[in-house]
Amino acid sequence: MPPRQSSARKLVLLIGTVKGVFLYHTDERRSDWHLTGPHLGGVQRVR
Repeated sequence: MPPRQSSARKLVLLIGTVKGVFLYHTDERRSDWHLTGPHLGGVQRVR
């Protein structure tokens, strides 16, 4: 199978807070950012 042509690179920035995990998505130009979240809201970590 021939190698796939790679499209523009994408970047995801993960930010963890006490209110949940937030993800910022962008492309390689980094001019527009899109926020999703909170993910895993209310989940407490165990020590």
